[in-house]
Amino acid sequence: MALSIPLSKTGITVSYISLILFFIIFSFLNSSFRQKLFGFLSSTPLIKAILPLLIVCLLSIFYSSDLSEAWGRTSNILNLFLISLIISFIVEKCNMKSYHLLLFFIVSLLALSIIGYLQVFLFNSMPLKPFRPLGMHHIWFANLLSMGIYISFVLILNLKRLSLPWFIATLLLLFIFLAFCSIIFSTCRGAWLALLATSFSSFFLFLRRKKIALVISLVFILFLSVAIYNSSQTIRIRISQAINDIEQYRKGHVSTSIGSRFLMWKASWKIFKESPLFGVGIGDYNLAIKNLVKEKEIPDFISRYNQPHSVYFFLLATTGIIGLFSFLWMFFYIIIVSLHQIIYRKKFHLSWICFLITVHLLIASFFDTLFFIYTIACAYGFILGCTFKKEKDDFNLMPNFFFTNKMRGMETRKDLLPALKSGLLWDILF
Repeated sequence: MALSIPLSKTGITVSYISLILFFIIFSFLNSSFRQKLFGFLSSTPLIKAILPLLIVCLLSIFYSSDLSEAWGRTSNILNLFLISLIISFIVEKCNMKSYHLLLFFIVSLLALSIIGYLQVFLFNSMPLKPFRPLGMHHIWFANLLSMGIYISFVLILNLKRLSLPWFIATLLLLFIFLAFCSIIFSTCRGAWLALLATSFSSFFLFLRRKKIALVISLVFILFLSVAIYNSSQTIRIRISQAINDIEQYRKGHVSTSIGSRFLMWKASWKIFKESPLFGVGIGDYNLAIKNLVKEKEIPDFISRYNQPHSVYFFLLATTGIIGLFSFLWMFFYIIIVSLHQIIYRKKFHLSWICFLITVHLLIASFFDTLFFIYTIACAYGFILGCTFKKEKDDFNLMPNFFFTNKMRGMETRKDLLPALKSGLLWDILF
């Protein structure tokens, strides 16, 4: 599955269904396997993180008019959920190394990038920009490569700890170089912004108590970003286009890339206001947009888009506040558990990967419906299965985010500051 995720939807589906059938059949035939499986399901944090969103999406099918569309959207969240559970069980109970699976994922992304460059320079079968190997959408490709960059960067920092040979380091460095170039050629501004913001947040977290090193690192990232901007015509053109699109939108010209997004978000907000708690149904976004077009509240060309290019606005419109809250809960839970392990348990090679990729998708999802794209949902589920773990004695998430057990219950203003200093939030910020 690690090799098939970037390269073939059919390969993902075949390996995914094969694993599910194996789990079902073997759990019936082998009582020891069945006990391991039930024990795993009762303890994994993945259920607490993802299940609320999946339940909301499943329930919204029942009040959707277009059941086919509703199931298509919901199945992506189901795939994310099941793949994360399957991979996590294999890693945890079958003694498979997470980083071995992650390396296979990197190899498949590297192969996809090389195929893309062969298509451009050897076969002349596609343009360099936007970079779309094997016809993959450039936005999907850019975000998959971003995941690979975070994985490669963390593995390189932990070469000695993981006892990885030198040729693996060479392979990872080659991938980072090709992936970085490919992301630029993809012309995906959302992935660029998410990469930059995630880099800032990771340096802040890693160096938050080394103020001088933190300032130097952030200044270095800033200067590097400016240097890349000045040296890349592609980036300059795309950013200039974005600025021009915003100016055109203010003047009333809305049929641009950014202008269309603004209109889709505005339309999604209008749909949300019709049913703010539960939304119109996860399958009825297109129907609601067509109704707005009929009422002449938005231009006709917006009906060409089957989603608002933002997970947040899509969930607000189709599943309401409850859907958006369950989505944000998934991010909050995964990020906080990962941060706890990074700060207190020093599990760099897994928790850092989980944290970086989750933060990236948190940002990038504002500009595209990434979690309702089959390849992205499967890739994130695979990565969560490899990296998202919670120890038995890990902290009680909600209370200890602000206070530790021994500090909770202090009521006087005098004791409030020491209590706050005992919590994870204080350790993250200071």
